[in-house]
Amino acid sequence: MPAPESRPQPGAAWAGPVRTRWVAVAAVVATIVAGVLPAFTVAAQVLLVRHNYGLSTVEFGLALTIFFAVSALGSMAAPRLALKVRPARLLTVTCVNSALCIALIGWIGDRWTLDVFLALAGAGNSLVQPSAARILKAAVAPERMSLATGCLAAGLGAAPLIPGLLVAFAAGPLGLAGSMTIAAGVALLAACFAPLARPWPIDRPGLYAQRALRSTRASVAMSGTVRRVLTIWTCGALLGTVGVNSVAVFFVVLGTHSRLSDRTTGLMLTAASVVAVLVRLIAGALADRRPQVNPLIAAGLMGTGAVGLAVMSFATPATFILGAVLAVAGGWGWTGLLLAASFRLVPERPQSAGAAMQFGLFGGAAIAPLGFGVLSTTIGLTATILVAGAASLLAAITVLTGALAAKRDRSTERTITLTPAT
Repeated sequence: MPAPESRPQPGAAWAGPVRTRWVAVAAVVATIVAGVLPAFTVAAQVLLVRHNYGLSTVEFGLALTIFFAVSALGSMAAPRLALKVRPARLLTVTCVNSALCIALIGWIGDRWTLDVFLALAGAGNSLVQPSAARILKAAVAPERMSLATGCLAAGLGAAPLIPGLLVAFAAGPLGLAGSMTIAAGVALLAACFAPLARPWPIDRPGLYAQRALRSTRASVAMSGTVRRVLTIWTCGALLGTVGVNSVAVFFVVLGTHSRLSDRTTGLMLTAASVVAVLVRLIAGALADRRPQVNPLIAAGLMGTGAVGLAVMSFATPATFILGAVLAVAGGWGWTGLLLAASFRLVPERPQSAGAAMQFGLFGGAAIAPLGFGVLSTTIGLTATILVAGAASLLAAITVLTGALAAKRDRSTERTITLTPAT
């Protein structure tokens, strides 16, 4: 009879079987997809949503901005909640909440309830990254952290894949309500896997809460350099997301502007999502060999996204296809690498690193839809795409600035000090 698995102390790596640990990571990835599925499903169905609800481009952008803004603001409170509640429970709540919001948008949504349901979905989505960070810290060895965060980032990259298929094959025959119901079913399916996302194989009632209480009593102080670098990278994540999320949200609009059909554009969205997933997984696997260069690779991918946006601005079918692949693959390929680099800065506070990156990602995602909608109606689509590309380029420069600041202070490899709990 095999010996029972040992239970590590908080902050230590899980000593359980490798297969079981990666099952937990896979469950987290499924939850990440479910968390952002409401926004990407609504974005992909832009033509039907605007027609059914009578929304202008600015009003549609505002609705999606609400989702991402609530996700970003919720990131401030999520780390504390992630310490007090079992991560698997929080992730299950996220999946069920997403499914309900998607279904309600499809069946009883109108101009105002669309905003309400997207706000509720954003609140649930804010719980994901801090909980996922705790699971990764417990389950994944440091030498595989870039690959693990690449898997999490691949979840975000895979999120537009399902809506893209719905636009291509379901929206026409089934309408908005039918395609949204299918998306809600996908979110519920992810909820079935969420209980597998746990940092320890066994958890007796009350023990997790006691450990979380001891953890919150411990004061973890970041040095000035670490805090400054983490803030710079958060700003870089925000700027990078502003650029690429403009394309992700208005992908169908840009495709039709480039003289592609709705079906072809939906398939292109799916194809670009697949490329983004592959780039994140390959980049994460390769980065584990030299994790210290993660920020440099992330900046390079941001620059690639900027080039892709510039190519898309020519608005022809060929340039749209090429630019979309570069923009989505490169522009989204950096997220896992920057998250892994943040974990290395604050190894004893993974939930804080996850929350900071989530604030940057969804803060930028909140700016992008409304900003793109306003700019596109005033200066045109072509100029707006170039503005998004400039934001991606500025993001690359910002991430490089943070990396140089970290390199100047060699002590940032271990600048975390723990004050014993009283």
